[in-house]
Formats: sequence, C-alpha cells, structure tokens
Amino acid sequence: MVTKNHLPLLCNLVKIKLKSLSYCKQIPSLGDLPNLQVIEMDKLGSVECIGNEFYGCTNLDGASSSSNRHEATVTTLFPALRELVLRHMNGLSKWSDAMIQSYSSSIKLFPLLEELSLDSLRKLALLPNLGDLKYLRRLNIDGCGNLIRLPISKGLKSLQNLTIVRCPNLTSLFSEYFYEGLQGFGSIESIYLVGCPNLVGVPEIHSLHSLRRLLIDGCDRVFASWTRLETLTTVEGLTIISSAPFLPTDLQYLTSLTSLTIGINYDDGDNEPLDYFPWHNSKSGSSSSDNNIQPCFVSLKSLELRGWRNLKSLPEQIQYISALRDLTIDHFDGLEVLPEWLGNIPCLEKLKIWNCENLKQLPEAMKCLTCLQQLSIWNCPLLAERFTEDSGTEWHKIAHIPNIDI
Repeated sequence: MVTKNHLPLLCNLVKIKLKSLSYCKQIPSLGDLPNLQVIEMDKLGSVECIGNEFYGCTNLDGASSSSNRHEATVTTLFPALRELVLRHMNGLSKWSDAMIQSYSSSIKLFPLLEELSLDSLRKLALLPNLGDLKYLRRLNIDGCGNLIRLPISKGLKSLQNLTIVRCPNLTSLFSEYFYEGLQGFGSIESIYLVGCPNLVGVPEIHSLHSLRRLLIDGCDRVFASWTRLETLTTVEGLTIISSAPFLPTDLQYLTSLTSLTIGINYDDGDNEPLDYFPWHNSKSGSSSSDNNIQPCFVSLKSLELRGWRNLKSLPEQIQYISALRDLTIDHFDGLEVLPEWLGNIPCLEKLKIWNCENLKQLPEAMKCLTCLQQLSIWNCPLLAERFTEDSGTEWHKIAHIPNIDI
C-alpha cells in the first residue's frame, strides 16, 4: 500500500498501470500523489471493492485542530489526474464514495479529470460520487452489465464524446439528484449508445447544439425522450438501428447530414417488419410521383439502408440525393429487382448489395453510372449466377465497373 512514508518517493509519478495482477485484492492508495495524471487498471480479477484506501483517505487526518475547529477545510484527491481507466475487473462489485471522518471537512475529487473509461466491470451496479467533473471531455462505458445509473448530478459542460455500450440494465445517465433539467451538455460532439435497451434518462435533445455524430443501436427507449430529431441540425453522421415502432420520421430535416445509416433491429422476435420506409411520402399507398417528392438530404454522401425485409422496392427519394457517393442496401428480402431510376444518381461511386436473397436483376441503367468505381454483391445467390464474369447473362450491365466483388 502507498502510505504517507512513500509519498516523497512517488511525488513525481505521472502514470501508473496495473495489469494482470490476479492475486491483488486491494487497490493501492493513489489519491495523494500530486503529479499523477494517468491511472490504468486492467485484469485485476481479485479486487472486489474500491474504497477509501484507493483515495488515500486512510492516510488523512480527519480531525480539525482546535484553532480551526469551526473552519471548513477542503481535501483535494487526485489533484492532477487527467485519465482514469478500469478494464476487465470481473470481481469488482462495489465502488464506494470517498469519505473523511470530519464534519468540518469536504472532499474535492478528480478536479482535472478529462477521460473516464470503464470496460467490462460486469458486477458493478453503482458508481461513486466522482465530483463535478467539469473538465471531463470523454466518457466511455462498455460491458458493465449490472450498471443501473451514472452518478452525474450536474451538467458536463466540457464533455465532447459520450460512449455507452452493452449496459442492458442502465436506465439513466444521471443520478437521482440531477438538478439542471438534463441540460448543460452543449459541448458534446459525438454520442454512441449501443445495446442499452432500458436507457431513458438522456440529455435534452435541444441542448445538443454542438452534436456532429450520433449512433443509436438497440436503445429504443431513448426515443421516448428524443421524439424530434429535426432539431439536430448540426449532425453530420447519423446511425439508427431500432425496432420498427421507434424509427424517427423527421430525418429529412437534418440538412447537415453527410452520412446516414438506418435500419431495423429484428433481435426482438415480437417486432413486425415494416413495409414502408420512414421518409416523407414513403408509406405504402401514398402518392410518390415526382411532383410531390421533395428533395432531401442535400449534403448526404453516404447512405446505408439495413433490414427492410418486407419492402419490395427502394424508396424513390434516393434518386433525388444528388450528392450521394456511397450506397449500401442490406437485408432487403422482399426486393427482386432494383429500379431503373438507380441510373439517375450521377455521382455514385460505390454500390454495395448485401443479403438480398430474392434479388435477381439489376437495371439496364447500371450502364449510366459512369462514376461507379466499386460494386460489391454479397450473399445474393440469384444475382451471383447471373453476373459471372464474361459468362453471366447480365454481365454486360456491370462490365464497365473497375472493381467488382461478387
């Protein structure tokens, strides 16, 4: 254990990494090290609890002197720490708050922390109070299956990147004492939420005015809070993989989009496949003439459509995305023929057609795609036999494309 007697020897320590210490049961005291900037702990499988010994509170004199008995004191722990990483600590089930046994003292914790990363802490259900974290820029949590909520009680005004992955029991990013109305997140540039089906407590969508990249996959309850994505006018990259009832229908208003991936998650067997695409004028039975289809996604260069198993035709709106360079069509089981209007996308450079088991024909208009440099056809058995190089009956439609992978 690092004690007060060791501090002079470690006062210049900047980074410490503890890895694969399978018999280590207690984290050393590190909170008093004045220059420590990075802590990494990986594969400490025997550690079951992080408590006061980690913060260094056991080395602190919590009693006030008689002259200062009525004067409040502040103890700063981890005064220089910028990065805290915990990975693969499978035995960790409890992480306690830092505490000093003094009514006249308070603790200032991680005052300069910029990055917090927690990966595969499978038993941990609750995080401790980590302080204000007013300089935190990156928050990454992955594979913490028992985690219920995060201890955020104030807006993280410096936070730029938020990643929460594979936390199925997580319900909220905030503590029950959060008091800023889910605002105070104006600096966030990227949010990645994956595999958190019970997550509801998220920042208010209108407060995300710096957001550039948003990925939501398997987090359907988020859309109970984020009902109108049209306010995200700064978003450039968007990925949404969701159950059918939760797919947003206002994506055409996101005028800054350059990359869009949208698809249906069929992991839940109760989900009914959609027979329409969630764009304006795309529902089955609505008119789709050129007169009432409005141009949308004016800046979009990359589009991936995934998982419309019942859809029998592609959305006609695609042909009006004039800047489109990269198009991916994945898991369109009801699709048998690609439309002739595909030739109306003048700048298309990459076309990927994957997992379309009933697709048997490409349009003659493929020859009009003079900018097309790459064609990838994968797991489309009926297409594969027709487009065998030189001998396939429809090879002439794609012979001009420099790079073909079937």
